[in-house]
Amino acid sequence: MPLWDSEDGDDEADEEITLELSKVIFWPHSRMVTNKIIGARYYNSFGDYTSNEPSPRDFKGHGTHTASTAVGRSVSHASLYGLAKGTARGAVPSARLAVYKVCWAFGCTDQDIMAAFDDAISDGVDIISLSIGGSNSLDYFQDSIAIGSFHAMANGILTSAAAGNNGPKHGTVCNVAPWMVSTAASSIDRHIIDKVVTGDHISTLVTKPMYPSAGQDQLSYGAGQLNPAKAVDPGLVYDAGASDYVQMLCDSGYNETMIRIVTGDSSSCSSSTSTGTARDLNYPSMALHVQSGKAFAAKFLRTVTNVGSARRGKYKAEVRADRRLNVVVNPSKLRFSELNEKRQFTVSVSGGPLTGNSTAPATVIWSDGKHLVRSVMVVYTDFSS
Repeated sequence: MPLWDSEDGDDEADEEITLELSKVIFWPHSRMVTNKIIGARYYNSFGDYTSNEPSPRDFKGHGTHTASTAVGRSVSHASLYGLAKGTARGAVPSARLAVYKVCWAFGCTDQDIMAAFDDAISDGVDIISLSIGGSNSLDYFQDSIAIGSFHAMANGILTSAAAGNNGPKHGTVCNVAPWMVSTAASSIDRHIIDKVVTGDHISTLVTKPMYPSAGQDQLSYGAGQLNPAKAVDPGLVYDAGASDYVQMLCDSGYNETMIRIVTGDSSSCSSSTSTGTARDLNYPSMALHVQSGKAFAAKFLRTVTNVGSARRGKYKAEVRADRRLNVVVNPSKLRFSELNEKRQFTVSVSGGPLTGNSTAPATVIWSDGKHLVRSVMVVYTDFSS
């Protein structure tokens, strides 16, 4: 159902942020004034309107769905067939929405995606959200979303993109550029108590999943669900900017032409003296690909910045690792005397051999008694198709 035909919700928005959603396909109806949607554009470089009229309007419902997830206003008395009654709302109900439609019946072209990025950046949005995902990842210089999101990052705009439409097979994640947020489907252990009456009139209460013996997948070993209240006071952050990402591209073997396609400027590796690897990008997570059947050892260099509520702080590292891994943090304690102070540390991992089609997870947690700054690591081998 297109947004303007709905009788639920609220079209008002507070003046907090402007959120741009690509492939969000609305157009305000002429009979109503909306303060939620502040503008809409559409892009179709092929000029093919055989299935849809030339309009940013939502004809499929996908844009309405993704937009309401991101910025939908609160709707009271929501439930799932009477269960879990409460209030439904989007992530940021107070946000305004600018729309840039780039997808049609024939798909989404690179030139339309990048044109929408350019306009969104020029319009000064705060967040760009794309519910668009391909079947696999591409080299960054061949990926319009990676290129567009790099330009957005350079202008202080966060891009959140879909992690893909395939899965759960290995290697099916797309939109993997480190300068964007890749958003994947997840779930919460939210058990609902309800009355069950069997055919013999015996009543029971179901309070847990019907198949509790199902084992946990080690690939689900991640950072967990975000706690919004704690996210605004993280304690320590792993900071990275455009120059760090260019260095990562250099360490990944990208040449000058490839890098400049991504950055759109004169960036190069000529002035670089780094002898590091791409895994030295100052990223919160750590990943190491190893050969099956062989022992391995590697190091990750990281820098954290103190943004905690207290100027002074002392953090101690805790390691939780798979029994097949030996993980050491050096130094294991970090002291800060002022805000925005930086400290460097190294995470060393060794072990093996690992068999094919396997992963081994670990976690490094920095704690000062109040903040828990968690970084995940995964060591993995090749996976057969």
